[in-house]
Amino acid sequence: QQLYLIARRTIEGIEKEQDERIIVLQTICEVNETQYKKIQDCLKDEPLKISKALRYTEDGREYSARLKREYEETASANEVPKESVTPMEEPPAITKVHKPSNFEISAMKFVEEYVSHNAGKVNWNSCFEEG
Repeated sequence: QQLYLIARRTIEGIEKEQDERIIVLQTICEVNETQYKKIQDCLKDEPLKISKALRYTEDGREYSARLKREYEETASANEVPKESVTPMEEPPAITKVHKPSNFEISAMKFVEEYVSHNAGKVNWNSCFEEG
């Protein structure tokens, strides 16, 4: 049963991370879609509202640039720092995101498949032996 719980927690963590990334991407896409629609509407109007369209494009560019900087900072935080002339020990990371190994992922898939093929109460010893 403990194997199942470990595998389940691992998969749930992976799913949560993926869900969070999808929400971020959906938000970015929605904001950009709205911004492009505003620009399109300005360019369809008679007379053309060029200055307003330019403000919308600038707002969109600044939004994208800010997000790019934010995600570059996040990515660079994961990079290994350069060695200094006098070695200085890096402090331990405060937060660590658990990255499941291939073994953990395949173990969880095996357990889920085992459970789906065995109706009723699960014999975890048998599951462990087969896995």
